[in-house]
Amino acid sequence: MIEADNRIVFIEPPVRDRRHIPERFAGCTYMLYPLPDLANFYMLSYLEKHGFRTEIVNAALDDLSEDQFIEAIQSLNPRALILHSVILAKPLDLAILPKILAAVDAPIFIHGPEPSRVPREYIEGAGDSAKNERLLVFIGEPEKSILRYLQDGVKTGAAYHDGRQIVTVPHDHQFISIEELPFDFHNHPTVKRLSQHFLNAKFPRQPVATMLASRGCPFPCSYCVPNSVSFARELEFRGENFGPKPRAVYASPERVAAEFKAVKEAGYPSLMVMDDQFLAQKKRTLAICDGVKDFGLQWGCLSRPDFLDDEEVVQALARAGCISIDIGVETLSQHLLDLIDKRLDVQTFYKAVPLLQKHRIEPKINIMFGSSADETEDDIMHTIRELERLKVHHVMFAVATPFKGTPFYEQSLRNGSLINDSDAINPFGKSMISYPHLSQERLQELCRYAYRRFYLRPSQMWRRFKSYRSLSSIKNDWRVISNLFFRDQTRRSAMSEAKD
Repeated sequence: MIEADNRIVFIEPPVRDRRHIPERFAGCTYMLYPLPDLANFYMLSYLEKHGFRTEIVNAALDDLSEDQFIEAIQSLNPRALILHSVILAKPLDLAILPKILAAVDAPIFIHGPEPSRVPREYIEGAGDSAKNERLLVFIGEPEKSILRYLQDGVKTGAAYHDGRQIVTVPHDHQFISIEELPFDFHNHPTVKRLSQHFLNAKFPRQPVATMLASRGCPFPCSYCVPNSVSFARELEFRGENFGPKPRAVYASPERVAAEFKAVKEAGYPSLMVMDDQFLAQKKRTLAICDGVKDFGLQWGCLSRPDFLDDEEVVQALARAGCISIDIGVETLSQHLLDLIDKRLDVQTFYKAVPLLQKHRIEPKINIMFGSSADETEDDIMHTIRELERLKVHHVMFAVATPFKGTPFYEQSLRNGSLINDSDAINPFGKSMISYPHLSQERLQELCRYAYRRFYLRPSQMWRRFKSYRSLSSIKNDWRVISNLFFRDQTRRSAMSEAKD
């Protein structure tokens, strides 16, 4: 048996339906393709830096049964378990917490945006087994708070049951410096083993690593759910009434280049940068591009279009190995962008897309229907036609989901458009909103129509056929397509899961 003095085990429980694996880092979708859970992985490196040994038991990726999952945890004889939870994973996590606590003589530390929003639900959901600090919910940014508790038993930014009642200790807002946050996890033995699952159809070379070089987003978009690390920070900060958001923090170009190098040395040929606003500062962007251009990595990132309407920036990105950028534009109607507080001039999109195409960076466009009660079918059809005219090849359409903790959720409550206030959210399967002129059913049908119209064009189908490089890429593509096109099946599955 391994000594339990400093073994910390990061866990991800089994899933009931492998078509609906919660994506825990983005936090707002079911898994189209597996992504490393960076919210846990950076903490793993941080704890190892401070002398703890770490292991990962990921039942979702390793396809473990509940019994196998618990046996794997028991065999490691951990000092503590760490679970990163999001709203889509909450039913799974709440169901298994009492079973883990009954089987393993170690406390469970829970963190993430949903635990930060409703810590009591996790503590009460675990029942009596959560008492006497067997389960602690770390609210907001968790690394320093968890480290203090492990080292000295000091509780900050935590909720727990002391045996008599639930106690909440406020966060001290001593946020971690990204410069001091290590990234050794890229070469961690278990991460390397799991990397066989880290596939992403946007990249011809697999597997694909992921990284995060900032925390937070300065923009106030009403519907937005940022990555789970940033969202947890926001929910805790707003809950204490300090303001709408904590200050966004960015890693230096040197720190970014060092992590690119670590990814390359760990054997990954491709990398996806998961920051909400990786390209927010032009000077920093150009310095990053200069620092990573010689590593030979193919990489991608997320961006607003107004960070991509400058040819100097796009040219630098291409020279540095960037081949794909996910662009969140949501709609191509300016009046709707203004209503959802996007603070974006739609003309920047029309400048950005041709620049990316010119420099052979593939734009992947994210579109949402129903993000404002003022949106009409004419607005939706306008967006679809414009995307066809621009000859983009990758678009993701979705019905806007009012996630709890966002202004869009509060707006939907007030105006009566929220028709389902449960936690049984399924962004791929059902609309949670309905308007007098755009019903729930019509929004869902328009989303299916957009996919069919966009992707079943002969030119699009031929291009996709030519892009296949292996049987695995065909299988992965079919899995993604089945999730996106066959929404009725997905909705039925999600509804049955909610009844369990």
